[in-house]
Amino acid sequence: MDDFDSEIEEPVEEENPSTLDSVSRSATHVAGKKAADALAPGIGGKIYDVASNTELGRALEKRAAKKISFKIKLIIGCTCFFFFLLFFIIFTNEISNNSSSGDNSTCVNLPAIDNVCKSITPSGFATMSVDEYVAGVVAAEVGGMKDDGFNTYKAAAIAARSYALVNATKDGNGNCAVPVGPSFQAFIETTNEDIISAVNETSGVVLVKDNNIVSSQYDALCIESEDSINYYLCQGGEGEEHLMVPRTWLESVRNSDYISSMRGQVHGNGMSQNGAWYLATDRGWDYTEILNYFYGDEGITLASINGATSNCSSSNNGSFSPLDSYNLGHAGLNVLDRTLTSSEIDELNSYINSEVDKAGYGTGAGVAAAGQALTYWLEQKGYYLQYRWGGGHGSAADNNGTFVGVNPNWGSTAFGVDNNNSSISRKYWGMDCSGFVSWATRTACLPSGFNDLAGTWSSSRGTSIRLSDAKPGDVIDWNEHIQLIVKNNGDGSVIVAEAAGSSTSGLVFSLISNPSGNVVDMTDWYSNHCEHSR
Repeated sequence: MDDFDSEIEEPVEEENPSTLDSVSRSATHVAGKKAADALAPGIGGKIYDVASNTELGRALEKRAAKKISFKIKLIIGCTCFFFFLLFFIIFTNEISNNSSSGDNSTCVNLPAIDNVCKSITPSGFATMSVDEYVAGVVAAEVGGMKDDGFNTYKAAAIAARSYALVNATKDGNGNCAVPVGPSFQAFIETTNEDIISAVNETSGVVLVKDNNIVSSQYDALCIESEDSINYYLCQGGEGEEHLMVPRTWLESVRNSDYISSMRGQVHGNGMSQNGAWYLATDRGWDYTEILNYFYGDEGITLASINGATSNCSSSNNGSFSPLDSYNLGHAGLNVLDRTLTSSEIDELNSYINSEVDKAGYGTGAGVAAAGQALTYWLEQKGYYLQYRWGGGHGSAADNNGTFVGVNPNWGSTAFGVDNNNSSISRKYWGMDCSGFVSWATRTACLPSGFNDLAGTWSSSRGTSIRLSDAKPGDVIDWNEHIQLIVKNNGDGSVIVAEAAGSSTSGLVFSLISNPSGNVVDMTDWYSNHCEHSR
C-alpha cells in the first residue's frame, strides 16, 4: 500500500511536508465542516462530508490545506470552499438524497452457482440455513455497532455471506462446513431481532466480480497513521487512500485499550468494520454506499443469487416495493363481473410486467410483485377477482392452467356456476388459492416445464421458517389453502395476497400474525426452477 504522504507535491519550507500536509488537510476538513454546520445547522456538516468526498472536493481540500496556514484564513477559505462545493453539487446532481456512491453498484441476478451453499454447519454447531449462520457472524463480529438504519449490520452481512460461500468446504449435496474463529469468521447463535432483520433484508445478496462471488476480506480497525485530529485507516475508497475518522468520534465509541489492541493485529484489507460504522452513523451512508466505498475501486459490485429478494443497489433495479398501505378485505370493492377491455388488459399487463421487472424477473420478489400488482390494480378500479375453484390450474376450458399475464376470461360467466362449496355459488371466472400463486409464479418466472402447483404445496418445496423470517415470494401452506407473502411488517406479522375461498371469496390482501400453517422459504425453488431473464 502506497504511503499517504507520497501525494505531496509542494513541501512547506523547513518543515516536515508529510506531517504538515496531514495536519493541515485535517484542520481544513474540520474547519470547513464546522463552518458548514454554522451556516446550515443539522445538514451543513453532512453535505460538507459528502462534497469533500468527491474527486473535485478532495482536490480542492488538499489545495486549501497547502495554501492556508492561519486559522482565520482557514475558516474564511473553508466557508468559501463550502459554498463553491454546494454550488457544484447542486448543478451536477452529484448528491441526491444524501447519497453519492450507491448508484455505482450494479444489481444482477446470477444463475445457480455450484459453490453456493444451501445450508451451513459451523464447527461445533448444528446445521442451519445460510442466513442463520450469517446472522450469527454479524452478531459476533459487529453486534455492538448499531446505527439507526442497521446499515453496518447489512454491510457486514453481505461481506460475511460472500466470504463464507467462497471459502466453505462443500459436501457436494448443498451443505457447507465452516470453521469458527479469528482465522475464518467469528460466530455466535443470536436472537437479536435487529440483526436478523438486517440479514433478512439482504438475504442472498453477495459481492461479485466478473460474475464470481468474491472472498470479501474485512477487519475490525487498522490505523495507518494519526494526528491530533484524525485517525487515518489503512482502508480507503473512491480515490481516497485512507478513510479519515475523527479522533473525537472513534474515542467516543472505543476506549484507548481497544484502539491500542488493534495495532498490528489486523491486515488492513477490504472493509473496516469500525470504518463502516463511522460512515453509517456520522456520515449517514447506507450499506450500498459503504460497500461501494470499500470494494468498488476493485471492480466489485453487488448481485443477488438464489432468487434473493433484497434491494441489492440503491437504484430501483432488483428492488421489490411493498405498498404504503394495504386494503385488507373487500371494503368498498365489487366483484369483477365483466371481462376487461383490450385497453385495460394492455394497461394491466404493462403494469404487472413493470413491477415484476423492477423486483427481479425470475425471483421470489418478482412473484410477490406479480401477485401484488394484480390485486392492487383491480382494487384501484374498484374490483376484486372472484374465487373460482379450479380456475387457475388443471384443464380448465380457457387453458388458465398455462396462462401468463392477464387472462381475458376473468370476470366472464361463460363457464357456468362454481358449486364446489354448496353454501356459496360463484359465477364469475377467477382463480382459486393455488391457481393464483401458480399464476403469479408463471407470470414472474415462467419455470421450464411448469404447469401447475395445485395440491403440491408443502415444506418439500422449501425450508420451513419462522414467520418473522419470511420475505416476499415465500408462502404459507395451510394444507388446504395457500397464501403468497408480499410484505414482512417486521413486527411478527406479514401481508399476504390470496384467493380466499371462505366468506371473503376472492382475491384479497390479508394480515397474518399467528398462522397454524407452514411458512415455506421458496428461495431455492425459485432459483432452481425459474427462468432468470425474459
